[in-house]
Amino acid sequence: MHTQLHKKIMRRIYTAYAMRVLGGTRARHTIVMAFCAYAFVQYVSILDVAQNLSMVTVGDVGAFILGAVTGTEIWTLLVLAVFAYAFHAFLKGDTGVMSLNMSDRHMRA
Repeated sequence: MHTQLHKKIMRRIYTAYAMRVLGGTRARHTIVMAFCAYAFVQYVSILDVAQNLSMVTVGDVGAFILGAVTGTEIWTLLVLAVFAYAFHAFLKGDTGVMSLNMSDRHMRA
């Protein structure tokens, strides 16, 4: 009986910990970045881009990238923008929302 109660308590503790970790801002940003990376690979052939980039001379790399970005579909640019925002927020540790904690608001004022 003691072991069943112990298992039940530990299962709840592990579940609460997993939910806290997965509900964290860095976990959410990582999930968004993974989704964007998957979507990007579906829209763009990375091997073809790398092959075309290897044929460009060093001085023309900027023009190649500009031409690739301006010649792509809007969905690809949107996926890149969301990925860039999530990556920036991941590095910054930003939650993306204002804190509603009274002590935080008091300190900001």
